[in-house]
Amino acid sequence: MRPDTPVFNEFSSHKRQDINVKKDDDNYAEVLAAQAEKDQKYRAIILLQRLLRGRAKQNMMFEGKEKRLDLISELRATEEWKAASGLEEERTLIENYQERVMDGVSEALQSDVISKTMDNLSKELVRLKQERRIAGMVRLAEDVRRKREAEESGRRQAEQILREREDVLYQELMSVH
Repeated sequence: MRPDTPVFNEFSSHKRQDINVKKDDDNYAEVLAAQAEKDQKYRAIILLQRLLRGRAKQNMMFEGKEKRLDLISELRATEEWKAASGLEEERTLIENYQERVMDGVSEALQSDVISKTMDNLSKELVRLKQERRIAGMVRLAEDVRRKREAEESGRRQAEQILREREDVLYQELMSVH
């Protein structure tokens, strides 16, 4: 199995289990058949994943080729002109043109990478700001909770002191009678 192949949750702990059935038991053949069916199903899923991933890569490559078809045909045409040209000056002009085209392509690729990076960074910044805002709200809520707990603790303590005073008065009153 390739390391980049995802594993479905159903099979995340798929390991060939040791069979705890002896060969002379009645259900030995059934257990082996069930395990073989499970293994076959697992292998089929992994194969399907590989096929789908490969097809997705093929589609991406085809779309990239279709997107750059004009550029490819332009570069081929310049190569043909270069081969057909007889003068050194024409060849130099064609080479300069090819170089400009290639520079344009590399700049387009660089701008694409930079834009994706900037997009990811801006999304990460938004996430970080939201995380900080939520952390601030959590701190505020914890402070409010602690304050309420302290107030409640103070009330309980006051009630306890009042109860103890009443108990002392009651004991004194009972000892007098």
